[in-house]
Amino acid sequence: ILLLAGVALWLLSRVSIRAGSKKKILQAIFVLALVECAIGLIQTFLPNLALHWFEYNWLRNQGRPFGIFQQVNLFGSFLATGMGCGFLLLVQEKRALLRRSYVCGLCLMAFILMLNQSRTGQLGAILIIILLALLFTFQEPSRVLASISPMLVCALAGVWVVHHITVNVDGQLYTLGRDYSASTHIRMNILKVTWQMIMDKPWLGWGYGAFSAQFTRYMAAHPELTPGHLGGWIPHPHNELLFAWFQGGVIAFSGVVLLVLGWLKNMVVALRKGKLAAG
Repeated sequence: ILLLAGVALWLLSRVSIRAGSKKKILQAIFVLALVECAIGLIQTFLPNLALHWFEYNWLRNQGRPFGIFQQVNLFGSFLATGMGCGFLLLVQEKRALLRRSYVCGLCLMAFILMLNQSRTGQLGAILIIILLALLFTFQEPSRVLASISPMLVCALAGVWVVHHITVNVDGQLYTLGRDYSASTHIRMNILKVTWQMIMDKPWLGWGYGAFSAQFTRYMAAHPELTPGHLGGWIPHPHNELLFAWFQGGVIAFSGVVLLVLGWLKNMVVALRKGKLAAG
């Protein structure tokens, strides 16, 4: 099945998509991201309604919206993708009304992304906006700067809301802010243990679908690596490259590297065609 899927994707990659169709795809992703933003607003500020409509538990998720994705980082990544699509549409749009619409949508996404507090999503959004701005600043300098400025303002407004606005949940007031220091420390320890396990079996790996069980056993056997900072069920090391290497060894690691190289090759080809293709 996977082989057939790979062949199908390869065949699709040979199909030429018209510029108009590409624009419609970008617009569809942008609109879907806006719909997710509306869901995110409900989940953040209307906890009772969110529980009834989306089975969203405000306290369990610390008020961080996840849209329809059930996971905050997936939601953040989708918003970052929507922002990239919206920004690319903005820089090539000639009609003033549509440009304003794109800017308003991008500002809303920047605001919701701050409420979501996904560092993965925030980093993705920052990188894609910077890369697209570098592509188009000299071509459309005023349009690029005029769109980035309100996005920054809305992002800062989102940060302020996270740390200063309270939400009433079951008669008690809560803030949206979360502490990153403990999460960062835990993740660094997870990466350290994962790397140590990879070095123990670098060629063949530990097997697919066995990360959590093998990781837990390894922690129990090597308490010196995790001095009281890790515990419970850990399903993922928060790093796809190490995750592939851990499970499938060098062959799986090489496969991920080939995927990255293939993506970079596509970027080089697109850059030769022009800025819009690269975008």
